[in-house]
Amino acid sequence: MFEIAVATQYLFPRWRRLSLSIISLIAVLVVTLVVWLILSFFSVTTSLERGWMEKLITLASPIRVVPTEAYFRSSYYLLDTISSEAGYTPRTLQEKVADGKVLYDPRIDPEPPREWPPLEGNLIESLFGSIDKVKEEVSDLKTSFYEVASVSLRLQIKRLIKDEVEESALSQTLWALSFDHKNEAFEKTLLPPNMSDVAHLGKKVTFRGGDLSDRLVKNIHNGKPSLVCTDKGCLPLWISKTSSEWNLPDVKGWGKGILLPKQFRDAGVFIGDEGAVVYELATLTSKQEVKHPIYVAGFYDPGLLGMGGKFLLTHPELLSLIRSQTHQDSVPGTEGVSLRFNDIDQAPLVKQKLLKEFEARGIAPYFRVETFRDFEFVKPLLQELTSQKNLFTLLSVLILIVACSNIISLLIILINDKKREIAILRALGASTASIAFIFAFSGLVIGVLGSLLGVGFTLITLRFVPDLLDLLSWLQGFSAFQTFFGSGGLQITLSKETLFWVMGMTSILALFSGLIPAIKACRLKPSEALKSE
Repeated sequence: MFEIAVATQYLFPRWRRLSLSIISLIAVLVVTLVVWLILSFFSVTTSLERGWMEKLITLASPIRVVPTEAYFRSSYYLLDTISSEAGYTPRTLQEKVADGKVLYDPRIDPEPPREWPPLEGNLIESLFGSIDKVKEEVSDLKTSFYEVASVSLRLQIKRLIKDEVEESALSQTLWALSFDHKNEAFEKTLLPPNMSDVAHLGKKVTFRGGDLSDRLVKNIHNGKPSLVCTDKGCLPLWISKTSSEWNLPDVKGWGKGILLPKQFRDAGVFIGDEGAVVYELATLTSKQEVKHPIYVAGFYDPGLLGMGGKFLLTHPELLSLIRSQTHQDSVPGTEGVSLRFNDIDQAPLVKQKLLKEFEARGIAPYFRVETFRDFEFVKPLLQELTSQKNLFTLLSVLILIVACSNIISLLIILINDKKREIAILRALGASTASIAFIFAFSGLVIGVLGSLLGVGFTLITLRFVPDLLDLLSWLQGFSAFQTFFGSGGLQITLSKETLFWVMGMTSILALFSGLIPAIKACRLKPSEALKSE
């Protein structure tokens, strides 16, 4: 088309029109700079947010199904309290699934009180029927149970300093969370044992034929950090992963292994430190303190989320025992079903599918579905991040409009410079649409060219983000990103969503920026334009 040829000729820099060429170059560079800034900012923030979310769903999950108050008031739940086979004790969701039926037997068990609602059917069977239905559409969906209980952690810190043992104690109230042995994503947040842990364990255990620390170091280098042998046999002294699941150790004489947030490591706790989880057991006459021996088997990084630093991870069977003895098993939110799948962006869609199935099976009042964005301890943070991103998106649109206004100025100058040529084209029979297309296309070319250059500079920038952060840290005298914010080892990648948005928005704005001068060019009358020349 001759319109494209004319537009290309107008945009191509020429020495005889140096001032016009410089203005064209400035218009392109302004668009390039704006696209580069927007893409770089959103790519970094999106990568940071994704890193936080990955650590969040490692401890929790993309979706949780939580029993509601209505579930704990239902006859299906309360019948366990009058069932001899259930031990007159409410069962957890996991226990109900394992039993597979209602244990209440009207022939031998007491009659339910009249104020209880009618039996609602097998709610757990309906729940997992709904989940299995959704699994047909989400093939990688996996389920597991979780339980939470409040406990007191007491650690005995023993250190050998100059041939003398110095002892101290650490006590803190934490939330105990059942560890999911099949959580493949846990590796992203697990902190490997360091040499201080190795040295500490080496002082605790003696090997036949050698010192433990030497064997531990050898195992670490061989990629087998969990297999350490003593005279009692091969025991896993810290958390390790087999081919199918994680192995959280339970060592006789030490206790059950637990995982603590990295704040404890920063406070001087080592793998191998022993202690107890403590809670009060109410009796008819008094309260008795119950202790279960434990030892530290590893550390995890909770990331940005402060609440993540309040969880210790332990064996599910220990947690079930604590919950039943402290009567925390009927508190809403302390147990539920975790649903995991690879694409966390699918969480809202999976939630809607589950709710639809719950409505169809009549169990919607008894179970609540929460995505990771609904969790109370993270919701304010995510809302704040969303608000800030929306604000910057609005500012980005305004900046793009200002950048594209340079295109309007350039094309108006170009039209004034090309009045004679436009008049000749009109006299030769060029239509107003052809004239308009020339300048609209010119604006589009400037916008697209600036966007492509901006994308190129963004890719270069993201490649050297670690070096830029080191430079920034050196200039300001402290770390550019504290490890608390979960940026350690973060992979910064180009945000595809932002890329498509910026390319599309820039193209549209550039096209409209070209249309305004194009209308001016169409209104030129050939006779008046030639006379003015």
